[in-house]
Amino acid sequence: MSIRAILLDVDGTLADSTEVILLGLRESYHNFLGHSPADDEIRGLIGRPLFDQMNLFGLEHHPSSLSERMDFAIGRFAAHQHLAKLFVEPVEAAVKLHLAGFPVAMVTSKNRLEIEEFWTVAPMLRPIPVVTADDATRPKPFADPALLACQMLGVDPAGAVMIGDSIYDIRCGKSAGAATIAVTYGAGRLADLDAEAPDTIFTHPTALANWLEAQQSKAHAKEKDRQPC
Repeated sequence: MSIRAILLDVDGTLADSTEVILLGLRESYHNFLGHSPADDEIRGLIGRPLFDQMNLFGLEHHPSSLSERMDFAIGRFAAHQHLAKLFVEPVEAAVKLHLAGFPVAMVTSKNRLEIEEFWTVAPMLRPIPVVTADDATRPKPFADPALLACQMLGVDPAGAVMIGDSIYDIRCGKSAGAATIAVTYGAGRLADLDAEAPDTIFTHPTALANWLEAQQSKAHAKEKDRQPC
């Protein structure tokens, strides 16, 4: 792949936040419904925006407002935020790429409140441009978030790659005309991701970090080749 921009999902790609999301959604569903779906069902929702997650399983008919349900869920995520960990190697590689001037953006299904909460545990990622669920007209799996990120970076989507751990990330990237890389160390299952036919699959954070570092080396080599002798 000849890559001119990198679009990175957050949860499950840069952050090991599956337990935070799982606990927060489980408690939220139980609070409003009196019961919670099975963990496997909830896990399958990771990667969708919160306004979708809090409008399922009959919640769309609940007397509470969607904003009330979302606020409750964000509060539960915040209560468990201490359980979140970063995938350090990909995070460090992404920050280095950004500092080196390589076009990098985060494309997340978190809303603005959620990303602000996330930055309390990942302040080093704050300088990287981010597209949240509040920014795009339609969220993943639609192309809109990836297209907006490419517009922010000033690149053609055909030269970008979307990297994520859910089928929604892969579908978003493909819909935008970008290359796609799936990672299987997050919430997504290998069989589900493989069925989406991404261009590449990485099974460990180190593999993604090595690939990101290689893009920096390639960009540096191209820059040297363009310099006059």
